[in-house]
Amino acid sequence: MTEVLKICADHNLIVASGHYPYSDTKIVMEEAKRVGVKRMEIIHPAHIHSKTLISEMKEAASEGIKLMLSGLGTTTFPLHETGPVYAVRIIKEVGPDHLVYGSDYGQIHNPSHLVGTEWTIKLLLAYGATKEEVKKVFQTTPAKHLGLE
Repeated sequence: MTEVLKICADHNLIVASGHYPYSDTKIVMEEAKRVGVKRMEIIHPAHIHSKTLISEMKEAASEGIKLMLSGLGTTTFPLHETGPVYAVRIIKEVGPDHLVYGSDYGQIHNPSHLVGTEWTIKLLLAYGATKEEVKKVFQTTPAKHLGLE
């Protein structure tokens, strides 16, 4: 693992966690940081397989790690144990400057990325996220994370 992380550090790549429990993800992120990786992201922190508490999300965010806000998780209430209420709670408590949108749509049994993303934005706004917060999660924070700003 360390060799791969060093390659990521040398080429300023983003290290993303995949679909792992937070306890495993934390180990990867600590090692990535130790070898010089500057950009890291936790994928699906709110999903049942990741088991990441909001307090753990805040801890990761305080260390400069970005967290994915999943469109599919936001729109499918019981399936991913998240839904729009929890997604807005994450935005409010962790902060939009630490979140990057990932649609998770596009499979044959789910809406297209465009339709799913539109639903996600409508739900986030309906459940209390502000337009400014949504813009940060969908545009500003991802652009910075990718080095586009």
